[in-house]
Amino acid sequence: MSPGVPGGPLCELSLFRFSSWLPVSVFEVCLSACASLCSSPSPVSLYTHGAGCGGICGGGGGGGRGAPGSGEHVVEVRESVGSLATGVAEAPSAVAPTTEPSPSQPSSPATAKPLPSMDDEPLVQLEPGTSPEEAIVGEAAVKPGTPTAATAAATAVDPAAVAADPVAADPAAASAVPPASGTPAQASPTGTGAAAPAPATATPAAPTSSGEMAKSTKGDDKPKKEIDEEERQAKFVDWWSKYYASTIIPEEGEEPDERSLDYLEKYTDRIVVYEEPLEKAFGGFNDFVDTFPIFRGKGSRDEDDEDNQAVGKFKGIFCIYPLPEDESEEPPLVLQNIPRSGPQPCTIRIYVVKGNDLQPQDPNGKNDPYLRIYLGKERLVNDKDNYIANTLDPIFGKMFEIKAVLPVEHQLRIQVMDWDLLTADDMIGETVIDLEDRFLTKHRATAGLAMSYCIDGTNIWRDNQRPTEILEQVCGRRGLEAPAYLDDKRCRVCNQLYELTPEDDLVAPEQELGDMRERAALKVLHNFDLVPEHLELRPLFNPLRPNLECGKLQMWVDIFPEEYGPPRAPTNITPRKPDEFELRVIIYNVAEIPLDEAATLTGEMMSDIYLKGWLRDGAGKKHKTDVHYRSLNGEGNFNWRWIMPFEYIPAEKVMVIKKKAHFFSWDKTETRRPAVLQLQVWDNDFFSLDDYLGAVEFNLCNMPPPAKTSGKCCQEQFGDPTIGRKPKKEYVNLFDSKRLKGWWPIRDIGPEGEIIHAGMAEMELEILTKDDSEAKPAGESRDDPNLNPTLDPPNRPETSFLWFTSPWKTFKYIIWKHYKWWIIGILLLLLLGAAIALFLYSAPGYSVRKAFGFN
Repeated sequence: MSPGVPGGPLCELSLFRFSSWLPVSVFEVCLSACASLCSSPSPVSLYTHGAGCGGICGGGGGGGRGAPGSGEHVVEVRESVGSLATGVAEAPSAVAPTTEPSPSQPSSPATAKPLPSMDDEPLVQLEPGTSPEEAIVGEAAVKPGTPTAATAAATAVDPAAVAADPVAADPAAASAVPPASGTPAQASPTGTGAAAPAPATATPAAPTSSGEMAKSTKGDDKPKKEIDEEERQAKFVDWWSKYYASTIIPEEGEEPDERSLDYLEKYTDRIVVYEEPLEKAFGGFNDFVDTFPIFRGKGSRDEDDEDNQAVGKFKGIFCIYPLPEDESEEPPLVLQNIPRSGPQPCTIRIYVVKGNDLQPQDPNGKNDPYLRIYLGKERLVNDKDNYIANTLDPIFGKMFEIKAVLPVEHQLRIQVMDWDLLTADDMIGETVIDLEDRFLTKHRATAGLAMSYCIDGTNIWRDNQRPTEILEQVCGRRGLEAPAYLDDKRCRVCNQLYELTPEDDLVAPEQELGDMRERAALKVLHNFDLVPEHLELRPLFNPLRPNLECGKLQMWVDIFPEEYGPPRAPTNITPRKPDEFELRVIIYNVAEIPLDEAATLTGEMMSDIYLKGWLRDGAGKKHKTDVHYRSLNGEGNFNWRWIMPFEYIPAEKVMVIKKKAHFFSWDKTETRRPAVLQLQVWDNDFFSLDDYLGAVEFNLCNMPPPAKTSGKCCQEQFGDPTIGRKPKKEYVNLFDSKRLKGWWPIRDIGPEGEIIHAGMAEMELEILTKDDSEAKPAGESRDDPNLNPTLDPPNRPETSFLWFTSPWKTFKYIIWKHYKWWIIGILLLLLLGAAIALFLYSAPGYSVRKAFGFN
């Protein structure tokens, strides 16, 4: 490196070994950057991670120091945490067009004053003659001889807290490195031994309490109602309820989403949802190292020149600061408390929640998406057997666990593929994550920081480090004093006191909260700019169309270094599976049904009444009662049972409908709809189309209760939000009530859009699980087994019949009833006419015989 101008600044160039020789262009990046920065008066430092120039910039070994040239510049060679991932050029993948990052800090629930800004740490500009130990960071001064967080003695453990958090009983156990997995080391491209990545596992395990998460025992003397409520909470409150509480934020005055109500009654924790990649929300994670592209060849850097494409990355930091007055003194180095050097075995967990607006690949305008995961160039996950049919917004709900050695295997690539039956599968898009940047950043992007420290329940602590350990690590990394705990509720950092308040005890049930000291440390951590528990939305790009976004992937990644112990149980994000239910509808009677037609012979108004019913949106077949013919007063009797099996997710209050889109479809398409029972009343016509008389529909999760008698049945049982009318009684959930019986009104729409009364129906609605339905068998209509309850044939009036199938009843109840006097009169006239005709016929002969004396 050429000497600088006398009196110029000192250039600290922290470079280190190459795993193998790189193209000359690598050194062009280093030398050109140093040459440009040496003329800059601003403090800059270079710390390389993943690549270095040890052989060309002042020595090839770690810790060696080259000659300072003219005495004005010093080149320091320092060994890095890792080495270049590959000595050969790294093939670039399709990435989004680079834009200016817009950092956004997550909101913190803590009430204490925030800590001083750490934007300039650890690159602190020092005054001449001032040692780094005497540098003031915010309000905290680190004096010489004062132990830092990295070297401070372990804080004494409160024995009373051991029962609540057994982790505190043995701090060494938490940081113990687990034994090697037995996987033989394989030769990496860098020439160093590295453990081969273990195959990924895609079987999500439900979060359970580990040995260091003691679960609180619950009393057995609780009332049955309270126990039932706890069972409901355990069934309905899971990670997905937390997801809906975090992603669906109601407007002012609106009610929260129904799917999150049970969670909101119990917890206050939320997931921070980023509508962009996590690195973009935190400034690219370039606070520790900067990334420079490595180009092939020595030509121009024209992006359109295919011969000069980026083939790799160089990571480092440049820092230039003034020389000390006494040249014999060692110049102070800016980079302090850097991560430990050497390969870092880690457990990586990739959580893929869902995909949004995927670009269609199939002729039907849909996709059959599944996931592939690569670590470097090795494919570790191929989830082809679990593709999701016919959707552009798949809900994956997958967790994949893999092993990696950072920084050797740092590039995580997640592909979304489209399954095809006959042809090769198509790539919809992919996203690339640099695990090394997340591991090194001061924002601690390894595992998102939860809002509360719980030892049980939905929000159980999932990090393999406790909050006290994380706080000591963060303070040591940023050059702050070790945290001082005045008691279990109070902690002092940077001359600021943080204390647990009564409001901090309301974040979760008391039996689920962990040790107070851990919660106090967590409250302090919320005031640092650390990555919170989060979801990130990553764009997908296809190499064939690198500038066209092909959809988005909602996900997050956890990195657990094995030096801190094994990770805890993974978070269960498996999509909720529907349960099998059976809806039994019994139609007993109807009344006040409109009389729709006039009889041909008599002109009297009547209706041939029957009912149709089905679960809306195609969930099962349509059902139909028999016909109550010739209802003259709007009443109908049926005693008819419908049985409607369906699949339902109680926690989300939706039916799951699986059916083929058309006859030639290979897979069934799954949709989710509310459980709505549609019921209609019709008038049967033999020679023309049937006439619609009225309808009623019930959302089984939110329906009006029935009236006990027909006299109390009215339209006020339904609320009318258009006119501000509230329902007569509060709505009920049939899945909670299990069974409802009574009268419900039937409605129709008038000519001006108004709701008019169209009768009432006496029905019984019952919800049964699959096991209950097998224990209580029942047949359709009145077929065997006619049980639960037994339905007798309806007691219909004798006037109810089909006219052309019952001629005698037709004469008796239609003709004779209305025309009997006409019939009697006609018969009498016929008899009289016959008598007169007979008289007129026989009178002439009789007269002649009498006149002439013939016998």
